[in-house]
Amino acid sequence: MRILLLSVLLVFGSAFAQPLRPDVYRHSNGEPPTGMDKRIVDSYRSYFNIVEIQGEGYVPPQPVAGAMAGEAIGPSGETVTGHVLIAFLVTADGRAAQPQIIESSDRRLNPYAVRSVTLWRFKPATYKGKAVTTIAAQEFNFK
Repeated sequence: MRILLLSVLLVFGSAFAQPLRPDVYRHSNGEPPTGMDKRIVDSYRSYFNIVEIQGEGYVPPQPVAGAMAGEAIGPSGETVTGHVLIAFLVTADGRAAQPQIIESSDRRLNPYAVRSVTLWRFKPATYKGKAVTTIAAQEFNFK
């Protein structure tokens, strides 16, 4: 009887258990995200609980260190041009993390954008005075 009960709990208990996903805050106007904003939010939705916030109490992150990526050089020494749109999280401790390439005109540019973003530091976003992790995005134009 104990083995049967334990088996039932394991089978049905795991079906209802939800993995804990960390909260990520997104400042919004109250409308669901559309277009590019939707693509950015959707790139994180399966890994994080997106908390939509609006109105007072939110202060966006502020950059404090880092630079845009410089010139991109291809394997043959040629200059690679194009653009990359990258989404990332600004963590509650001010680091850029979990970069996601949303759009890229040339995948050879992606490592330049990712490397640049991961070196950035921020004064983190706050919500009601508490530092929170938030979604951000940056477009890089390589000329």
